[in-house]
Amino acid sequence: MKRFFTISKVCMIALMCVLFLGVGLNVKAAAPNKVTGLKQLDATSNTVRITWNVPAASEVIGYQIEYSKSSSFDAANTSVGYMEKNTCTIPYLASGTTYYIRVAGIDTEENIGAYSDAVEVVTSPSGGPTNFKHAKVVSKSATFSWKKVTGANSYIVEYRKVGSNGAWKTKNVGNVSSYKLSASANAKYNVNVYAVRKSKSGYEAINYTPVSGIAGTTPKKVTKVKMLTSGETGKPNAGSVYFSWTANSMADGYECTVYGNNNKKMFTKSVNLVRTTSGNIAQLKSSKLKNDQFMKIKVRAYFMINGKKTYGAWSDDYYFAKFPKGKLDKNASKGIKVSWSKIKGAKDYTVYISKNRERGYKKATTTKKNSCLITKCNGSKIVSGRTYYIKVVANKKVGKKTFKSDDTWYLSGTIYTTYR
Repeated sequence: MKRFFTISKVCMIALMCVLFLGVGLNVKAAAPNKVTGLKQLDATSNTVRITWNVPAASEVIGYQIEYSKSSSFDAANTSVGYMEKNTCTIPYLASGTTYYIRVAGIDTEENIGAYSDAVEVVTSPSGGPTNFKHAKVVSKSATFSWKKVTGANSYIVEYRKVGSNGAWKTKNVGNVSSYKLSASANAKYNVNVYAVRKSKSGYEAINYTPVSGIAGTTPKKVTKVKMLTSGETGKPNAGSVYFSWTANSMADGYECTVYGNNNKKMFTKSVNLVRTTSGNIAQLKSSKLKNDQFMKIKVRAYFMINGKKTYGAWSDDYYFAKFPKGKLDKNASKGIKVSWSKIKGAKDYTVYISKNRERGYKKATTTKKNSCLITKCNGSKIVSGRTYYIKVVANKKVGKKTFKSDDTWYLSGTIYTTYR
């Protein structure tokens, strides 16, 4: 107990001496508190803008800023600046570069407080990507690539469907030079790729000059191919055939390949499907079209992607033939004798007759020959002095399906010798 008292008395005497000696002396104020909340606000290719919190309970009149390419802030790579406010733009930096920054407060007596934790900041690359290339195309994805940019450590891909006014979808795809876009089938997308310098904190310094292109999936298969009519006005054997098929609103065009009755390719042509008041119509025009045989056509849609055609699947085979050349014997003693040119590939021919040019055609007969005698029209005998309209349609059987020649043209004549 005595020992404890002796030690205590000595400590009290020492403390009194300190207090006594301190009276009347100028005590230097404590340095500002440590700066917190340092973060990057903005960037260009040669500047960064930063901000931080004002230290609490501190008489801060300014700040000392150190920035360096080295996280150790060694003297050889470190620059020092001063700022009165808690926001600062640092100029004259290298593009596409990572820097480390720390900030300390300065008070009225020029005391420098503790530096903030160092923060990584970045400048944007000086240029954008180049050489956009569209690579593999499949039904539900499209892969494209670009040339990397010096100073970029990641890239942003921005895309939306061609013709859409909706919002762009964006994704940072990392430090890569290609990207596989998972997309809808039968679609085209406008694509922009931006070069980015990204910091560890997640800040993205973006160069807003993109490389742009079109990415797409394969067009859908063409269906419901059908011949509408052949020839031109008054010329059923002209080198022209009109078709229709299910329209693809995204297609830039269609490719048609035509084969002869011997299944040898005759020609390939690109056509457009035109929307009219009567439906979708495509004109296939060529001097190579034949008038004496069944032909086969296949159709596929294509997208124009960065100047190149990307094709969809071929349609099912569709067989067609033009209207057979024919004539009527108007003075036949036993009815109307009709003859026509043979169509190669035809299984047989069906002959129709009507009293009206536009409607009411009924089958008169089906024959394997290229002529027939018609004795009745819709159940009634052929009448002298009446005009009749006749159509001859060639039939081709492929598997379980029957294809027909053009049935829009007709033969007509007024009969002067009655059926007996």
